[in-house]
Amino acid sequence: MFRFLIYTFALCTALIPFPASANTGGALVDQIQAFYDRTPTLDADFEQKTVRARLNRTKLRSGRVRVLRPNRIRWDYTAPTPVHYVADGQHLWVYQPADALAYRMNIKDSKLDEAVRFLAGSAPITQQFNVRNIDAQKGYEQWSFVELTPKGESTTIHRLLLGVDPKTGRVHVSILEDPDGNSVYTKYSNFRSAPPAAKAFVFTAPKGVRVEQLGPNQP
Repeated sequence: MFRFLIYTFALCTALIPFPASANTGGALVDQIQAFYDRTPTLDADFEQKTVRARLNRTKLRSGRVRVLRPNRIRWDYTAPTPVHYVADGQHLWVYQPADALAYRMNIKDSKLDEAVRFLAGSAPITQQFNVRNIDAQKGYEQWSFVELTPKGESTTIHRLLLGVDPKTGRVHVSILEDPDGNSVYTKYSNFRSAPPAAKAFVFTAPKGVRVEQLGPNQP
């Protein structure tokens, strides 16, 4: 459970602006930065494919993602099974309607805190990652790609690839690879221009739903 929460926040870093510099991939990174300087929020649909290397298993899911800085993120998986991830800046909620169960985690002082601070703009990506241009990935040849690799040791992220429209700087694809060889491919579409409502990032457990506190050391 906890590792997937880290993945969720890492995928959100694919959609948030980051400071450009001379050694981060040049003009393409500048384009990404310029685009997100103009569009500080996100509301889009997504299709996601998770490939488990050791199990030789693929899982397909889809839904909607919304981001409102600082620190507010919402991933709604709608198919095949509804699951909702809601971060309000202080807590992360994971709601599983089919099980009438919601998990609650404190973001502060957990591994999630670093990811959230980056999303808020207080932890520039160039402090955490090396960034470079790479060739287009198979199946996504219409986009230009940059690669992010952690500068320090990471147990959850091996590298993060971003597929970008070179004309606009908008990220359309993210590919997250972990140290075990697992991959998460996420394609974004139906971008909405209106900012998401603040109330979308407030979660209240419905009546009859069991709430469990999830600690940072749980798997």
